[in-house]
Amino acid sequence: MIYEQRLDDAQRVFVRGNSLVTAVEADEDAVRLEIREVHTGQSMRDEVDVVVLATGFRRPGARPAPGAVPPLLKAALAGTDPALEDQVWAGELPRSEPRMTTCIKYAYRYGILMRNNAGEVAHSPYFRSYLTAAKPGAVLRKPPEGWYQFAGSLAIAGAYRGPADIDRIERVAEDLDRRLDIVVV
Repeated sequence: MIYEQRLDDAQRVFVRGNSLVTAVEADEDAVRLEIREVHTGQSMRDEVDVVVLATGFRRPGARPAPGAVPPLLKAALAGTDPALEDQVWAGELPRSEPRMTTCIKYAYRYGILMRNNAGEVAHSPYFRSYLTAAKPGAVLRKPPEGWYQFAGSLAIAGAYRGPADIDRIERVAEDLDRRLDIVVV
């Protein structure tokens, strides 16, 4: 959807990666956000219709980490009343043992994008998809010139036998990212 909106020069949906919402004000007309980019510290304000919380959160159990539910996610799920937290998690379905480890890797590149596709990576047994986020001719900038921009997102998957497989699949994603057929000048 984002890609199609960019092609039509009518982008209405944006992803703000590596960002921390530092303040929120909402009414019936809009949600006003103060956002800080975590690497550069660059701050901005934005007014939006809808906010989707995507924390990069991993459920407890994916890796041994007590208290792995981020406080912001708890607050978002429970609203402003922390007493509702137990009710939020009470309706969760019982979990089966994981059988697959997955990873979405953003392909960050900087410069003028000349070519953007999966190339030979599509033949990897781990490959699931490569979704382009920028078309050839796009200028991909890095902070402080602008927000992080990426060429596309690479989805990979492999068998899950234990927590070490999560780290293994992340290393595979790094390797496949380097081999994507992306050319920038």
